[in-house]
Formats: sequence, C-alpha cells, structure tokens
Amino acid sequence: AVVSTQSTGEVQRNTFFGQLSSFISNMAAFQLPPEQIAEFREKMVQMADLDKDQIEMLREMSPAIRGLDESEEESSFSEKLESFRERGRSMLKNMSKSFTFDFGLGIE
Repeated sequence: AVVSTQSTGEVQRNTFFGQLSSFISNMAAFQLPPEQIAEFREKMVQMADLDKDQIEMLREMSPAIRGLDESEEESSFSEKLESFRERGRSMLKNMSKSFTFDFGLGIE
C-alpha cells in the first residue's frame, strides 16, 4: 500500500498542475496565438490554488509565454527549455519524497 504524506489539497493541486501543463503544451504545439494561451493560463491559475513555483513553471512553458521574441537566438530557447526541464525534474523528485511505501513486511 502507498501511504501519502500529502494532503488531499496538495494532491489535487499537483494533479491540476500536471493536467494544465499538458494542456498548455498542446495549445502551444497546435500554434494557438500566444495571447490566447497566456489568457487561458492566467484564468486557470486564478481558479487553482497553485504554489508560486508551479505558476512560474506554467508561465515558462512556451517561447511566447516566457517572453521570448523572434530576435532571440535558438540557443537561448534551448537553455531556457533545459532549465524548465531541470526544474520539473526537481519538482517531481520533491513530490516523490512525500510518498512512503508500506509493503506490509512489519519493518519500521
């Protein structure tokens, strides 16, 4: 059995964050106007109780959302994308630390 040290609210926030991240990524992949993506994101952020790191990560998900303009170099985009990925990995690692596993072996 998996025993979670996260509250129900934390689980819901993290689930919402993951789903919203995927949705925003898909919006960018389908090349929706950056203004429309940003407007949608901000409305969703206002409705959810996300923490500031999650909100910042959502705002950095596409070139337009991160504030890149067409004159910036491709390496700048790649560096920022890698930074976003690293922060995502770190966040997932921290979230996974909040779970403990009980295999019923009677070992404390």
